[in-house]
Amino acid sequence: MLYTASQMQKTSLDEATELLSNASYLTESESRYYPEMVPIRENARIGKNLVRVEDLVEYALSNGITDGGVALEQICEASQVDKDSIALSVDEVSVLEDSNMEDTVRGLRDAGAIVYAAPISESDVAYKLSESVVNEMLESLSNCDEDKCDALFEAYINDNFDYIFSESSCGSMADKVFKSAKKSKNWAAKKVSSLRTLIDKAADKKRASGSNVFGKAAAKMKQGVNYLTKKLK
Repeated sequence: MLYTASQMQKTSLDEATELLSNASYLTESESRYYPEMVPIRENARIGKNLVRVEDLVEYALSNGITDGGVALEQICEASQVDKDSIALSVDEVSVLEDSNMEDTVRGLRDAGAIVYAAPISESDVAYKLSESVVNEMLESLSNCDEDKCDALFEAYINDNFDYIFSESSCGSMADKVFKSAKKSKNWAAKKVSSLRTLIDKAADKKRASGSNVFGKAAAKMKQGVNYLTKKLK
C-alpha cells in the first residue's frame, strides 16, 4: 500500500500516545486525590480558614463525591480543621464565564456555606490593560476631553486594539493582550472583573479627593460592566 506524505505525518494523538508509552506510571493509590491534599489557607482579616471552591470541586469529582458538604467534611477531618471555621473562596472570573461554576456557588450558598469572591489578579494582562485605559480616561476627563474618553472606552469595550494601542501608553503589552483575548468568553469575564475592581478604586479616590472626574469614570465603567455581562450570558 502506498502512503502519501501527509498520511505518514504524526498526529498530535500519535505523539501523545508515544509519549505515554515511554512514561512510568503511578499506581491508582499513588495518583488518588486525598482530602489532605486540598489546600486550606488561614485568613486573619476575615477570621476564617479558606478553601477554594475550585479545589473543593476537583477533589469531589476525583473521588466520585456528589455532595459538597460531604467533600468538605472529609477535607476538614483530614487536616484536623474545624468545619465551622471554614469559608469558601471562588475566582470571580470563574463564576462570570462558567454557568456550571455559578450554579455550584449558588448551591453552596443555599446550603449555608460562606463564599467570598476573589477578584482578578492585578498582574493579569486583562487587568493591566483595563487599568491603563481607565488611567487614560481619567486624564482625558481631567482635560475636559470627554469625547476622547468615550472613544477610548468604546474601543476598550469592543476590543478595538489598534485604536487602544495608538491612543494609550499600553502598546508594550500588545502581544500578551492578543494572546489572552483569543479566549473570548474568558477575556470578557476578565474585563468585567477588572472593571469591578477599578470602579471600587475610583469610588475610593472620589471620596478622598472630592473630584467628580472619578465619579464620571466610574459611571462609564458601570455601563461597560452591564454591557459585557450581558454578552457573557
